Amino acid sequence: MSASIADLLEYIHREVAYAAFGVKVLDTVYIAPEGKEIMELSAPGFFEITNIALQRDVFLALARLTDPPKTSGFENISIRRLVNSLPADLDAAMRSGLDAEVAELEKRAEPVREWRMKYLAHNDLGRGLGEALATVSIEVVRDVLHRIAAIVTEVGRIMNPQRYTLPAEVMHVGGGKRLLRVLRQGLEKDDGILGSE
Repeated sequence: MSASIADLLEYIHREVAYAAFGVKVLDTVYIAPEGKEIMELSAPGFFEITNIALQRDVFLALARLTDPPKTSGFENISIRRLVNSLPADLDAAMRSGLDAEVAELEKRAEPVREWRMKYLAHNDLGRGLGEALATVSIEVVRDVLHRIAAIVTEVGRIMNPQRYTLPAEVMHVGGGKRLLRVLRQGLEKDDGILGSE
């Protein structure tokens, strides 16, 4: 199936925005000390499951976006496909720069992609039988996300220079801080689990 570069760009932009929102929620709710304390006091089992689900979703999104254009005969929507779809008459230096950015992105995304392959997408024998899989830090996730967003923004500006494109990382706002505020208020009222400040 052939897709226009505009269709690819729109789809990828939404995926990046969603992944960025997921990372923002992870940062606010699960990584920040206040968020961790409130989660542990309010509904630890529930929030542990939602934390895992959100991490998996972000990892899958980033891994899919850094897939090659084709895997086992199936066409993929990915950053590489997006850049490869740019017009043939694109300035050679600009194309070379984008190709270098994508190559660096693919290298930096390797730990995320390994998690997807060995843990999320397949029941890897070694990992399933106790072989440890290297952890992937939130810094690596943020870096990969930022690099994807920068490439998407750059391609958007190449394709439509008259239109200002919001960076994909800022498309969704809010949610995590309000959740923490509401939970804190509930905990303060619930037999003083948290003391008022």
